[in-house]
Amino acid sequence: MAKFCYTVIRGWQPGIYRHWSSCRDQVHKLAGQDYIGCNSIEEAELLLRKKGINNYYDEFNQTLEETTVPLIPRLALLQGKLACKPSTTAYQFYLGTWLSSLLAYLLFLGTVVLIALMVRLIFLL
Repeated sequence: MAKFCYTVIRGWQPGIYRHWSSCRDQVHKLAGQDYIGCNSIEEAELLLRKKGINNYYDEFNQTLEETTVPLIPRLALLQGKLACKPSTTAYQFYLGTWLSSLLAYLLFLGTVVLIALMVRLIFLL
């Protein structure tokens, strides 16, 4: 069943949105995103108030009530894992990246050498 509106509780701009595409824009690539489809504007407003959000965007009225809510900090994701933990220094992060690149290069080189040896053996037999 299609929803009448979408409520963004945790996103770039918490509020009530008419369409899923507008809601998706507010939560896309955001860690800790939270949104819910609602059957009425009243239900959406009640949900925001229950969550303690008094300052929100209402796409139906095209207004921004009071002030905006600060954004939630994002964490960069790299292949499903955190790219940099809060306790990790930049040096440790770059060292890990450098070592990963070196390992990938060595694996590639080993594969090339192995293929060259196999080709040589085939032509010698």
